Amino acid sequence: MSLALVFNHHSLPFSNQQEANTGIAEFINTFHKCQQFGYDLLWVDENRINHVFDIELSANYFIRDWFLWAKTQSHYVDLTRKLRSIQTHKPLLTPIAFQDTDNRLEVGFDGQNKGSIVLLAAYYYQNFLISFTSDSIWISTWLKVWVLNLDSGQHQSQLANLSDLNSLLEHQKILQLTRNARLADGKSIWENRKQFFTYLVLLDNLGYQLKTWSHRQDILVKARDALTAMNNFVEKWRNGDYFDYRHQYLAECGLAADVSGESNSVHNDCKKKTEREFFLPTGRKVYCENHVKLSDGFRMHFYPDSADKTIYVAYLGPHLTL
Repeated sequence: MSLALVFNHHSLPFSNQQEANTGIAEFINTFHKCQQFGYDLLWVDENRINHVFDIELSANYFIRDWFLWAKTQSHYVDLTRKLRSIQTHKPLLTPIAFQDTDNRLEVGFDGQNKGSIVLLAAYYYQNFLISFTSDSIWISTWLKVWVLNLDSGQHQSQLANLSDLNSLLEHQKILQLTRNARLADGKSIWENRKQFFTYLVLLDNLGYQLKTWSHRQDILVKARDALTAMNNFVEKWRNGDYFDYRHQYLAECGLAADVSGESNSVHNDCKKKTEREFFLPTGRKVYCENHVKLSDGFRMHFYPDSADKTIYVAYLGPHLTL
């Protein structure tokens, strides 16, 4: 099941088109980072927004206008692709939530008299807001609000807000816990691979090993974290931050375990080498000598393909024959 971030439409508009062009890039990249934690829907006020392209960035300048311009700019290809991946979710309040809150609960910004359904939804569901950086107030990682509850009176509170890299760092622990909860076992890692490991290709052989995982949980957790680091690396690889694959780059992208290739004794032994060969979806057989060293002798073998700037992950299990 997808998760949604509550869109804070109060953070718009920008004062002019130029600032909007800068702001939309930051917004898309922030949302994209959240997608890697499982948040791939934008929860919008259905009375104001139907589709993400309908969002008005500045006076009479909508996201659709920016998109039509950006897709003609070669350096914005990746950004427009990310934008197209954003799906809206509505309504803000389910029938049960509406029944629970109607005429009983109101939430508004500190210093303002009128409540907001966007803030109400974020407070009720204890969810993140995601804002544009059109003003310094929206860069705050926590937004101060008042809460009026007819049963208990009024009190001050704050809502978690995402808007840029700093806000992602502030809320990183909660985001990681959310992601890890959705990748708690081998089956869930396999079933959610396209959402959480967008830049990797997990081969069917690995899928079988994940779905039937019966070994220690801490080894699986390390394997999951290794996949996350690989995914981070491949994204940067494709963005041009790296020009080729090197083991050390995985460490720079968050890999805590050691990684290496195989020794000459394996290279020169036909049987041992064959044990480490796997077929890619294209039908090409590759030698997956590279492996992450997990606990208790377990290994995760993979093949970085420089032509496609992709990592194929082929094997997770006990140490292969030496």
